[in-house]
Amino acid sequence: MRTLLVILLVPGFALVFLFAITINQIVSTVSSEDLVVRILDDVEIYDYIYDDLMVRLSEDLSAREYEIKFYREDSEFIHVLKLDNPDGDPRGFKVFVDDVLPREYIRRELGENLGIGLAYLYGAQDSFTVDLAAQERIREIPIATERLLKSTLLSGELVEDLIFPTMLLLNSDVLEPALGLGFDESELQQIAFALFAPEWIDHHAVSVTHTMAPYLADDADEFQFVMRVEDRVVIAGEIMKSKLNDDKILYRLVFEQMVRPLLGQVLGLAHEVGFGITLTNQEVLDVMEAIAPREWVEELGNGLIDELTAYLVSSQDEITLSISLKERKDAASFVLTELVMNELRESINERPTCESAIEIKRASEDVSRRSLPSCIPGGDSSVDPILDSLHPLLRMEVDNFIGQQIPDDLYYSHVFFKSVIGGDMAVVDNVRQNVADGVEFSDQDLLDSLAGAGFYRREQLIDPDAQMTAEGLIDLIADGVVWTDRDFVEGLDESSRVQLEDLRHNLATVLSFRWLIWLLIVLPLFLLAYFAADRWSSRLKWGGAILAVTAVLVYAGISILWSNYSADIYEQYLPKTTDFGLQMEENYPSLAEEFKENGPVDKLFEILQVWQERLRNQTIPWIFIGVLAFALGTGWPNRSGSIREQRTSSEKWPIASNDMTGT
Repeated sequence: MRTLLVILLVPGFALVFLFAITINQIVSTVSSEDLVVRILDDVEIYDYIYDDLMVRLSEDLSAREYEIKFYREDSEFIHVLKLDNPDGDPRGFKVFVDDVLPREYIRRELGENLGIGLAYLYGAQDSFTVDLAAQERIREIPIATERLLKSTLLSGELVEDLIFPTMLLLNSDVLEPALGLGFDESELQQIAFALFAPEWIDHHAVSVTHTMAPYLADDADEFQFVMRVEDRVVIAGEIMKSKLNDDKILYRLVFEQMVRPLLGQVLGLAHEVGFGITLTNQEVLDVMEAIAPREWVEELGNGLIDELTAYLVSSQDEITLSISLKERKDAASFVLTELVMNELRESINERPTCESAIEIKRASEDVSRRSLPSCIPGGDSSVDPILDSLHPLLRMEVDNFIGQQIPDDLYYSHVFFKSVIGGDMAVVDNVRQNVADGVEFSDQDLLDSLAGAGFYRREQLIDPDAQMTAEGLIDLIADGVVWTDRDFVEGLDESSRVQLEDLRHNLATVLSFRWLIWLLIVLPLFLLAYFAADRWSSRLKWGGAILAVTAVLVYAGISILWSNYSADIYEQYLPKTTDFGLQMEENYPSLAEEFKENGPVDKLFEILQVWQERLRNQTIPWIFIGVLAFALGTGWPNRSGSIREQRTSSEKWPIASNDMTGT
């Protein structure tokens, strides 16, 4: 009867057993970082984050288009940066994260700091300090940046999408109007990559991180990075000089941008040299250009570019170039005289032959008045003698004109340069200032950027509160991202602090009685075993059998329940990710797709599955304990029973003898 009753009570004990190990599993989950870390390791959560989510995020970042704003006076220009180089690694950003925040670092810090936080929460310690040791990770940024730039070919994209469009603007605003050196897009693209080679950008970008990392790691109180670009301007000047190898461009630069405009300021529209012949401004300029030797023109072209280069690099404050015309004037006078003589010959050839003495006299009077004769004395045979006689006179007239109207030297001045580019020096002054300053980036620039002012900061737009927040963030990073109980408590109001202390006290009290969980198993088991048999060996066998069978039943029950209801748990109780908004789907399509396919939910389900497996596996030690107890009870020698039997047989035998004797 007792045996049957004990057997009937075993299912109830199984429920108590299940309740006890479930409570123990819950307490272990919320009080022990080891269990959490092991569960996360079992589901390979770090591999999922780094090898799946981070890969998708990196590919999305590589496929995005980035709008970069530039400012010129009150105007805003937007260029679009695309990381679309087919040779670039779309997973470069993921590699950067691997270098700066490797998964082993995250795993270690999670385990250590979770244990620290739980110890504080459950009253094992009254203070805590979470130190993420961020300084060591910050010191890895320069190397990680170098790998990022090389893998993504980011610098080449910067040249293609940001520097090249800026050079197009510079070409249309300065080079074409001021120098006549219009470059086509193909040439400008080549120039952009020559001036700002990706390797050059990579070097300076890594140098920035080398300069900034000690500041962020609290190894330095400030930092100042200056990238000098004067050598880039000099290279640009040499590139422009190479453009002058084309004679057409060279002569256009010197004459259309320099000589013609400057001479046009001193020459009149035309000059009468006599005999009805007029030298126009255009004719004089054409002659000056036609007779100019290439060496002289090339010297002027190179001189102008050198002047402009020196001005842009602030070696001088004004553009001043002297153009000597003395030798050119003598040569021009000779050519212009021949031009005048040819025109005079054509005019005289059109005149008829003088027929009378009166006509001859009138023709002579015309010549004396430096007018074309009405007729030609002697006919065609006298044309050359007439021209020969007039040549000295015309040469003198041309020489006087050249000597009086054309100065020995022209001066390409700063004022003239300003007029050539339309009077707006904003672009040139901006370039000059940037060249003089270099590309600067300091600790203050970093703070302003974090405060939302951007790299091209306008300090009047900086919000003081945002500035304080940025400074606090920098201090937090410099301290190694350290967070203490004082920081935690200071963020709470008085009532929340009281509630926190009450919670810590209650949790500490509960954990101090955690051993009572095992009484839920041991005490009912002892009572059942004690009630099932009279002898201790039998009680040990019964206890072992009950424990082993109960543990097996609970193991099987958990497995059956999970297999039957896990699908319902997944479908009904786990949150599904369906819509993250249009902006998320446009900017991070691959990551959004993973969320839509419930990848994180699947990983959460894996965590629940591992949690129930560990809950179920708690029964395995109890199974072995039960089997061991049953084996010990079975092999326990029953000495008390043997003595009792011997005593019974010895007592019965003498009684039987007495009876027989008496009889």
